[in-house]
Amino acid sequence: LLASPWSPPGWMTTQGRLVARNNHLKREFYGVYADYLAKYLKAYDSEGLNISYMTIQNESWNDSGRWETTQFQPQETIDFVKVLGPVFAAKNIPTKILIYDHNKGLNDKGENQIKHYVDRVFRDADARKHIWGVAFHWYGETQTDPFTDMKVTHEAYPEQHLIHSEACAEGGPHPNSYAVGERYGHDIIGCLNNWTEGW
Repeated sequence: LLASPWSPPGWMTTQGRLVARNNHLKREFYGVYADYLAKYLKAYDSEGLNISYMTIQNESWNDSGRWETTQFQPQETIDFVKVLGPVFAAKNIPTKILIYDHNKGLNDKGENQIKHYVDRVFRDADARKHIWGVAFHWYGETQTDPFTDMKVTHEAYPEQHLIHSEACAEGGPHPNSYAVGERYGHDIIGCLNNWTEGW
């Protein structure tokens, strides 16, 4: 199982609620939120559900304000992982930590989105030692160059594991649409052929 929180509790965020633009985890709550995630994992484990992987935030760059979201900019990711990793270690939680968990492909500046983000995070060796891998999605214009991003990320960081963590055919349902199945098949095969270990 892979878990991906969409937001910390609203009272831990800069906007004081779950659905808001420019929402961030308050730094004074990094330790509290790390403990919160640890308790979540322990609770599932006590029910026989072992969550093997966890991203620190779903869509870490999403600022739409249309649903629960909290931004984790690269420096925030660095700082939070350096709290979360030791908490997991102290509580004997074997769950692997993944970062990013947002779209693959090119951004509006023509940069590979995954690599652009992780380049900034992995400069910090202390943070990097707590990170098992990188999660990503398929949405939006990223389909124009869907697979180079994983290839260049793997080439730069071959020790990091790449996991495709979210995809859906937007605007659904799509009954009797063979094109939706082809889109999924194309993405699954393309990702697995470019160093992705799970989809």
